[in-house]
Amino acid sequence: MPDEQQFVTEYGPSHIISDWQTEPSDRPVNAGYSAEAAEALSREAVARDRALLAAMNRAPGTPASTREPVLREATLPSDFQSRLDALDDEIHNRGVLVDRDKLVALGKKRFQELLAADRVCREEQRVIHIATDLTSWFSVKQSFAASGALKAPVPERSDSDRVSGSGKNRDAARAIAGFGSLWKCSQHEPRAVRAIYKFRDLFESLALAQSMLERTEKGTRVRSGLFCFCAGRGPRVRYFADWLSVLQGSHFKVTIDKPLWHLIAWLANESAPAPETVDWARYWFGVRAPLPEQIKLSRAVCDGFVLGHSGWALWDFAGRHSRQLIDEGRLEAWRDELAKRYPRITAFHRNVSTAFCKSVSGAGYNYWRLDETAYRARVRSAVNKQLGRVAGLAALAIEETMPKTCVASFQDSVLCDGKPKKNVSDTIATKLNTAFPSANFQVVIEQLP
Repeated sequence: MPDEQQFVTEYGPSHIISDWQTEPSDRPVNAGYSAEAAEALSREAVARDRALLAAMNRAPGTPASTREPVLREATLPSDFQSRLDALDDEIHNRGVLVDRDKLVALGKKRFQELLAADRVCREEQRVIHIATDLTSWFSVKQSFAASGALKAPVPERSDSDRVSGSGKNRDAARAIAGFGSLWKCSQHEPRAVRAIYKFRDLFESLALAQSMLERTEKGTRVRSGLFCFCAGRGPRVRYFADWLSVLQGSHFKVTIDKPLWHLIAWLANESAPAPETVDWARYWFGVRAPLPEQIKLSRAVCDGFVLGHSGWALWDFAGRHSRQLIDEGRLEAWRDELAKRYPRITAFHRNVSTAFCKSVSGAGYNYWRLDETAYRARVRSAVNKQLGRVAGLAALAIEETMPKTCVASFQDSVLCDGKPKKNVSDTIATKLNTAFPSANFQVVIEQLP
């Protein structure tokens, strides 16, 4: 028998592995090999088996690394946050000049419209009864449930889906938990749903006006946290737009066009131009002049795509923002067209979502599953932070150009007192595009009547 050195010289590790792999059943464990060589072969065999099992059990398309990619950050001045906090305090102290008499007169008119909307709702007697309180979700929910209309057209998960834990987004899409998700009942009672939404919009708008009236100091200025950076988003901002005609003096509004799109495109290095919702509405609905509802739905689909929604999550997002019921498969086909048009945004969300894949194992199975709740929370947090910076940079640019002008700052616009200077839009655009290199934010200035 040759010694160990001669054996390794003649045969070498490659010969040992090759012979062992080609004749696994004909060789004893240590036939003709030293103890060290047999131990090395055993370790390699175990490593190969483990690698094979890991490759077979890994879900298709799941990368080996689940480390969250580092997102791009805006180039901000060192004193940005301190200046923004100071401006926030100034905005709250300045308040908004309001004509109290106009506010009361317009409020009385809107209240009569609210009573008329209530009468229209009462005409839907199959769903809305005399005792139904249209200001209470519990009362409306009970009325819809009693008539069998509290159902969403979303299929339930199968037993296999429940065992594996997949399809949870269908449960979230099927849930009807407030007025914001009442549109899901449009399949059964479309007229009642539309009537309730009209009533609710008038009611919420009047509630905001009542709050403004209570906060009016000396009959001229309204000071509210709604006008500050921390709270300048959500449906209340939309309701505030209903009362712009009661402002005292001249005002103008600075709006960032499609801030969400430009921000995500900047994060994803997407160079394709932003989608025009009117053009997509013409294409998707096959009409020359799309209706406002069709444009609204197209805008919601584009926003849902840019935020990474798909499937029933997109159906829930688009329906909630447009209050329209549409086939989920049709929405997914529209999303696929956007994904082909903007591949870098699709790749961006795919890369970020891999960081939130969790290993799920059980009796005889092992795969990776996306934790959508954590993923959506991460995306929402990052987007809201960056949108706040966009609004803050716009307000600071206005203050530099026109001192003591900003009276309200929202997530996509800034309300200012007086009349705008000619170069204010260029100053804002320069500030934004400098802080977000290679971005292409567009600024729109509107003089309020």
